[in-house]
This record gives sequence, structure tokens and C-alpha cells, in this order.
Amino acid sequence: MFKSLAAVLTGVVLATSAYATPNVEVVTRDDFELIPLNPLRRAVVSDGVVHNDDPTAAMFWMEPGSFWTQPAGETHITAVGPGGGLAFLEIESGPYLVRPSEEAFDNGERPINNEARNIIWLTANDTTWVTGEAGAEMAFLWGEPRDGVRNGSFVRIPPGAAARLDTGGTPLKLVLAKGELTHTAQDLSTAQNLTAGSYVGSEGEVSHDMTCTGATPCLVYVSATGTYRVSD
Repeated sequence: MFKSLAAVLTGVVLATSAYATPNVEVVTRDDFELIPLNPLRRAVVSDGVVHNDDPTAAMFWMEPGSFWTQPAGETHITAVGPGGGLAFLEIESGPYLVRPSEEAFDNGERPINNEARNIIWLTANDTTWVTGEAGAEMAFLWGEPRDGVRNGSFVRIPPGAAARLDTGGTPLKLVLAKGELTHTAQDLSTAQNLTAGSYVGSEGEVSHDMTCTGATPCLVYVSATGTYRVSD
């Protein structure tokens, strides 16, 4: 089964649309203090700069391609820069719930802010998850990369290059964090043009064919249950 939509967090507004980055009104506030009730939140910055940290922390602006996690119970500030910011937000389980800051609690987990330049990239020489000569790379972000276990990773495709992502039956969610690409799968009659913030989901055995059409590399966030393979 194949499905698609776009999900975007602009400021603190979440919206969805079909196969495109939706037009979302930017929130006039540039920060948002809250306590998440959900077990864990993860986010990927796809445009502008975004800050996510303790209320007393110095501003740490994360650029597109950055990744963060936010445990339940901890007060934090989410802010976007003067030009706005865009991030994909993933929660471990729904619904999206928050509490006032006076109800903060410590569940023993700690947040992680991983700026884009600190991501460790693996090539076909480093991991069996990537094969071919197109130059695709990947980076493991969270979870355990093995069959039947949830995990998250980045796939980076060079400009002008094509890559196929085979799920092997793994439930999969793809979010285009940076760049422009065309995407097709066996359930689609025509290729779709995707921009940053676009989302693709699939279940069962699906081959996702992606071509990076812009002048910059395409960065795809992959949330999976189990393993997948990237090839030319």
C-alpha cells in the first residue's frame, strides 16, 4: 500500500496537504514554550533555522538537515529565526499533547540536538544498506537498524543522481528535508515532483524511485520499522 501527503511545521503551525509543501500562515511569535506529554518527539529542520532547547539555554540555531529529539515532560523553547523556519515533527505515539510548564517532570531521558554539519555519513564502502555508484549516502539517527525494530535515518542523494529505496516489506515514512526530487513507486501512474516538507508513506514491499532534480543534494528522512536498501 502506498500513500502520500505533505507535513510541515512553520513556526508552531502544523498543516497537511497532498504532494506539495502547503501554504501555512507563519505564527507571529518566534518562540513557543511547552511540555510534551508524548513519549518522545523527533524533528528534522528543512528550511530556515530552528532553535529547540531549555528555556534558559543560549540560542542554538539549527540549519536544514539538523535533527533533534525532545523527551516527554521537559520544558523547552521552540523558536524560528527572523526569516522563519520549517521542520518535520514526529511523535512516538499520538495525539499531540502538551502541559503548562509548571507541570514539568523528569522521565530520565535527555534531549539531543544534532546540527547538520555534525551528521556522520556512510557510503557504500561503509554499510550494506547502500550499494551502487550513484554516490548516495546514509546516516543512522536513532533506534536499532535491524529487522522488526523502529529506527530513523537520513538518505542523501547527489544533484542529478537517481536512487531506488527498496523497503522489503518494511513500513516506511519518507520526508524530503532538503532539495527537490521526483518520486515514483509501483502504485503511481506518473512521477511526482516533491519539494522540502513533502511526505511519502508506504506499507508492504515497495520500491521508491527518486531522482534529485535540483542543484543541491536531496536529503530524505526515513522512519522505518526494520531495514531497507538504497541502490542506483
